[in-house]
Amino acid sequence: MSFDERRLSEARRGSISGYINKKKFLVKTERSGNVYVHVQGDLTQQDKRAIFLTVHDLGCNHISFENFVNQPCMSEIKDRSIFIHIDVPGHEDNADTLPDSFQFPSLQVLGEDLVAVLDTLHIRYVIGLGEGAGANVVARFGLAHPSRVLGLILINCTGSATSVKENFKSKFVNWKGKSTVSQSAMDYLVFHKFGHQLMNETNPNKELVIN
Repeated sequence: MSFDERRLSEARRGSISGYINKKKFLVKTERSGNVYVHVQGDLTQQDKRAIFLTVHDLGCNHISFENFVNQPCMSEIKDRSIFIHIDVPGHEDNADTLPDSFQFPSLQVLGEDLVAVLDTLHIRYVIGLGEGAGANVVARFGLAHPSRVLGLILINCTGSATSVKENFKSKFVNWKGKSTVSQSAMDYLVFHKFGHQLMNETNPNKELVIN
């Protein structure tokens, strides 16, 4: 779904207010290429607002955090804050295929390069907010630039590599030549997003929450 289609969908659900004072920037970083940045809020009021820097999980983009901020329960926080949503290279809406010559940055490099966003937008301090791989990036940003961070909110953040068992299972599925996503991979995604409790097959709300 394109950005315009998403915006129309949100409008139909009465959430169009979330797009007021929204601006899009293209920031050039030192090693991570060009990064699209979506500002939700009025940057001229940054001295009176809390500023959140968000980084999404794998397979998502800024829309996931934008939709979260637009929830009715977030209205009071949104009125008092500015949200800087990052699109990791290649994850923006209608993104072109990255060229073969492009070396995709590591999580460490992404984290270190995020300071370019703050410098370009003339922002002194932020509160980092990340999910999954994005939480890992935000954590590395905080470690690399502690003087620019007031706090971190890390969701499903992990600093460890996959286990030998998980690596073997992934290689085995690829070796079998399956082109579809395996059930074990689907189960892991559900666990990653919703935790062990929802993985219980007797949970009556499992399908409702996932869908």
